Amino acid sequence: MIDKQLRCAEAPWSGESLRRPAAEVGVQVSTTLAVQPPDRAALGSVIDELGRQTLSADDTVWREAEQALATVEDSRVVSHYVRLLQHTGERPFLALQRLCRHGTDEALHALGEALASPAYRSYEVVLGLGANPHPGALELLWSFRRDEAANIRLAVLQGVFQRRPADCRERMRRFLDDPEASVREEARRLVAELAG
Repeated sequence: MIDKQLRCAEAPWSGESLRRPAAEVGVQVSTTLAVQPPDRAALGSVIDELGRQTLSADDTVWREAEQALATVEDSRVVSHYVRLLQHTGERPFLALQRLCRHGTDEALHALGEALASPAYRSYEVVLGLGANPHPGALELLWSFRRDEAANIRLAVLQGVFQRRPADCRERMRRFLDDPEASVREEARRLVAELAG
């Protein structure tokens, strides 16, 4: 049992109205957790059900299912995220961010296919390749080093720094002549950090 105090503010919403609540309501929140022994088949059923729900037309249902699926550390979630790439709207972008955490061939292939389109290339996803455990993720990340968008080149620079390959310093020095001042400055800072 958790005792919480909820503060209700008045419209119009502003920083000031949120700091001075109109009312305080005491509530008690309780939940029951059932801890089960590890069961690969049961977890697979949960993954499949959540994956099915991520395809729902109901906005609340698919969002809640996607958030739950994101907490599962199992490579079986990858196929469900790959399927989300076929949808429109926000789902493909969320799927790409989630796929960055998985070091499977299927995840890396899906990332490579999607990132071939500039429409799906975002700072967050390209930077996420820097943390992807797949051995081929570094080369996929590096393939965007000459992207026309400065924020993508910045993500490559920071992703390489995050991975720290044996030739990290040499790769990062290539950004010292970048056409964008913010990328050059970040390259200087990171090269200096590597040296120090």
